[in-house]
Amino acid sequence: MPESAMRHSLIAASLMVLACGTTAQADGVYKWMDAQGHIHYGDRPQSNTAQPLNIPPPPPVDEALRQRREAMGKPPEAKPEAQRKRDGVIISSGKKVR
Repeated sequence: MPESAMRHSLIAASLMVLACGTTAQADGVYKWMDAQGHIHYGDRPQSNTAQPLNIPPPPPVDEALRQRREAMGKPPEAKPEAQRKRDGVIISSGKKVR
C-alpha cells in the first residue's frame, strides 16, 4: 500500500474513532402541561409555560456501583469465608477449574 493511501486510511480511521467516541447530550429537558392537563417532557419547549429541568449527570460507573452495593447492604468486594477457603484449596492444588 502506498504511503499516502496508508496515511489517508489512518486519518479516516482516527476520525471515525473520534466521531464514535463522543456522547450525545441534550441541551436541556423541558416539562410542560397541555390544555388537557397532560404533562409532557421534551428537548424543545412546546409552550410558553414550559419549564427547564435541571437533571444532574449520572455518577461515574464506579461510584454508581458503590452506591448500589451500599443500598443493598453489601460491603464492597466481600467474599464469604467458605468461598475464600474453597478458592485457597483450588489455588494450592494447582488444578484447573472449568
